[in-house]
Amino acid sequence: MIVVKIVNKINKNMDINKLVIEAMQSKSQALPVLKEIKARFLVYEKSPEGVKNPLNEAIQIDLIKKLKKEHEESLSFFNDNNDPQGLKRKEETFFIDTFNTFLPKEASKEEIVAFVMAKVIPGDKKNMGNYIKEVKAKFPSNDGKDIADIVKSMFVIKSIVG
Repeated sequence: MIVVKIVNKINKNMDINKLVIEAMQSKSQALPVLKEIKARFLVYEKSPEGVKNPLNEAIQIDLIKKLKKEHEESLSFFNDNNDPQGLKRKEETFFIDTFNTFLPKEASKEEIVAFVMAKVIPGDKKNMGNYIKEVKAKFPSNDGKDIADIVKSMFVIKSIVG
């Protein structure tokens, strides 16, 4: 399936322009999804934030996660009254599923805890922000708030135990 082929390429090197062209040539169903991703990347690159921080893998993942969330919210809007044939729900579900294939697998809480346990020095609260940044870099697909909560809880546990 062309979506899987494109996903493998996008994970190796996010050259979205080539992927859009390939999807157009193969008449892939993923074309609208790729166009939406490309548009979001372009908007980011032209924004003041994009000028300061060039597009990298972590930012790409974050932008795709935001697109996925928007489509999930859109999906929750549709029901039998305003989408009797279910076409919009099917389309939104396809977009969400395709976005999921572009996103790396989220690490489990146990994996994050193990990584944090190896890094955190008890009583080193002044560097908590650096620890959170390092964990976010290691696990870019996980939610930043969840990571921060885990790191903060590990400081409490390590200061009690350590």
